[in-house]
Amino acid sequence: MDRLLDPQVWLEAATQIFYSLGLAFGGLIAYSSYNPPKNNCRRDAILVSITNCSTSIFASIVIFAVLGYKATNLFDNCIDRNIHKYVAAYPGAWNDTNITRSFYIQNIAPNITNDTRFNLNLETCSLEEDLDKAAEGTGLAFIVFTQVIVEFPVAPFWSVIFFLMLLTLGLGSQFGTLEGVATSLADLELFPWMKKKWLLSAFLCSISFVIGLMFVTGSGQYWVTVFDSFAGTFPLMVVALFEVVGVVYVYKIKRFNKDIKEMLGEEPGLYWQITWRFVSPILMVVVLIASLVSKIVIPVTYKLYNREKIRL
Repeated sequence: MDRLLDPQVWLEAATQIFYSLGLAFGGLIAYSSYNPPKNNCRRDAILVSITNCSTSIFASIVIFAVLGYKATNLFDNCIDRNIHKYVAAYPGAWNDTNITRSFYIQNIAPNITNDTRFNLNLETCSLEEDLDKAAEGTGLAFIVFTQVIVEFPVAPFWSVIFFLMLLTLGLGSQFGTLEGVATSLADLELFPWMKKKWLLSAFLCSISFVIGLMFVTGSGQYWVTVFDSFAGTFPLMVVALFEVVGVVYVYKIKRFNKDIKEMLGEEPGLYWQITWRFVSPILMVVVLIASLVSKIVIPVTYKLYNREKIRL
């Protein structure tokens, strides 16, 4: 429950929703520009939101199941090492057959003194601590999941499926983001060659490729952390906030309601009105200010990889 009071948690949650729904990236606006004028945008919004939340819940079940499986394996391996050391210290009294994991946890571990633990070099095994050591970002995808998948039955099959999933997720995200930029530039027609969609896409992909090279250098993980912590969080919140304020209070909500009525035949209901006018702007302002204050009060840190402290 303490984590719910951390503004960074809410900022990351908002960022995840923005990423998964494509909010504030321009992709939704770009794709919607191809819809017919009488398209049922309300139905699309509800359908996409329900599908997105259902997919996120399903993905969270899989992720936490894998993290729990990893933590259980770490805990069991720690207990097995302690049992081996304990049996080696008292060969006449115990052996590997009459000390099971449950017997060690219930009868031996609680009675071990600090001196015995130090003399036998016993480890402190805690399932709660192993669960709290869950990785995030690239560490979750390329280290934790790969360690767990190796222990699955038919591990090569699951490895191929997992990395194909990562590839399709990356391509899907790239398509949506690139389309938002490409459509905007094509509509502006800043240069004649921008009318050719394939040439504009090739240009944008080349620029993105050159920028992305910094992520595969020796300090690549540092740049990934910087971009993930600042480029993909605060700017999204600011852009989304200005979009809501611009539509509701600059373009005016009454004019926007008339536009919706022309599309659907009726104005949006009370729920949409309250959400657009008050709930969304207030929530984004609160999360944004709390996150900025949190960043100022708590210095930004970067976790380094220490091979000496890694326990498999």
